[in-house]
Amino acid sequence: MLSSDGKILVVATISSVKVFSVRRRKSDEKGTLRIQKLDIPSTLANDGARVVTVSPDSRWICVVRPNSATYLARIKPASSPQEKSQVLTQLVKLNRATRHARYEKASHGTLGDYEKTIRCAVFSENSKIFAVGDLSGCVDAWSLEKAESKTLAKANAAEDSDEDSDDEDEQPVVEGERWTLTAAESPIPRLRSGVLLLSFRPLNPAGKKLLADGADQDSKVESRLMALTSEHQLVEVDALDGKLSDWSRRNPKAFLPAEFRGVKDRAMGCVWDLNEARERLWLYGTSWLWMFDLNQDFPSPEELSASADTHDDGQESMQAAKKSSSQKRKRGLLDDEENDRKRSNTGAGDRIPLAQSDVFFGSKIRKIIGSDESKAELISLEKERPRGADEDDEAYDHDEAYTARHDSNLARLRRGNLEGNDVSTPRKQPPKTAVNGDTPSQKQLMQAADNSHSARRWWHTYKYRDILGIVPLNCQATDEESQEHEDGGNLEVAVVERPMWDVELPGRYVRDYE
Repeated sequence: MLSSDGKILVVATISSVKVFSVRRRKSDEKGTLRIQKLDIPSTLANDGARVVTVSPDSRWICVVRPNSATYLARIKPASSPQEKSQVLTQLVKLNRATRHARYEKASHGTLGDYEKTIRCAVFSENSKIFAVGDLSGCVDAWSLEKAESKTLAKANAAEDSDEDSDDEDEQPVVEGERWTLTAAESPIPRLRSGVLLLSFRPLNPAGKKLLADGADQDSKVESRLMALTSEHQLVEVDALDGKLSDWSRRNPKAFLPAEFRGVKDRAMGCVWDLNEARERLWLYGTSWLWMFDLNQDFPSPEELSASADTHDDGQESMQAAKKSSSQKRKRGLLDDEENDRKRSNTGAGDRIPLAQSDVFFGSKIRKIIGSDESKAELISLEKERPRGADEDDEAYDHDEAYTARHDSNLARLRRGNLEGNDVSTPRKQPPKTAVNGDTPSQKQLMQAADNSHSARRWWHTYKYRDILGIVPLNCQATDEESQEHEDGGNLEVAVVERPMWDVELPGRYVRDYE
């Protein structure tokens, strides 16, 4: 793991951890790098790590052990170019929030601590908030706070005394700072599937000029944490309050594009593109690249179908006019091939219609009570089971169809009342134009159809294959270039591909009798 400034390199295996300092050699025109190994305490070097990360300010190192124990180590920067950075001996162990065990599915309760395996860890842009996500869908966050003078006195007294105290659960103080668990009483809600990646939404460069109180508002904005689950569900939460953001409440999984939900290759990383005109999130996998504009809401399935019907009616009228004038139907082979490629539910592992499957269960069963077959009754298997009056909503949490409808209904109610939105998750209004529709999503949908120059809400491509990673460029731009990006300039990235046909195969396994 390389720090954002390129000065700290952390390498970890399952048994050891090593930290290096990276510098440029003086008076070297070729830009040769000088790598020095830093002395780290044995408590950090031993036991190895599965996940490591470095804070953006290069002052903290996070180490996630093989048993998912999370530790933080403080880096003391060098005071002069001749000296090396130091890693303090004191480690901070982060304790996660306690949650109840799940037993909704057969797999729950039999996996032990495997579901608590931490999959990803991330720092905020100002290095004041740290968050981790595990396979069960739980997300925990900690914030960096300045310790008070009384706390410092207690910490110093605890070092000189071995007596028990009531403050054993408090995190240790390092250099006058302490990590505390955010929303300990009401932790972040558990997601429906494992956490694939986490990323804090950076502060918009265009919004930095409007901040009157820098410290408090900066921390408030940067607490928005975007999580992507293994089912490709985008969820944004406030890491400090432990609640869903307004954007996440208005855009449930059912409102995401169907093509994105059907992507089989899981996401590998993300890149943010923020300026005055847009707030885009770029997600990429091994063979795909998707963009979402978080300033706009996604249309509901009903709005998409209504827009498609209107668009089809317009195309049919145009085709009828052309046919009457030319009396000849022209159709290209490329259009036919494109329509064939747009078939849904195709490919290995996809769900296919019952009419196209060779072996399937019927949609109805025949129920006979007693020996009289004439009183048989046909019962449909597709009918939804009636809900009892005494049943709770928690009994239907594992029902995907029920939860999808429930989230969609809540999203429509929230979109109908946008005046009570939180300041931390602003929603920019689209340009005022004469449109049809009642809800804001319908207005945005009609604007996108009528105006070809309107901002895209999502975009994707599959032209890249075997993507190794995507790196944003122009991080250290000049003032003029930075001003151009804030005013609506485009983000420039480098897409690194690694075709698998270029990878050499391992040596042939030869058996004894061969």
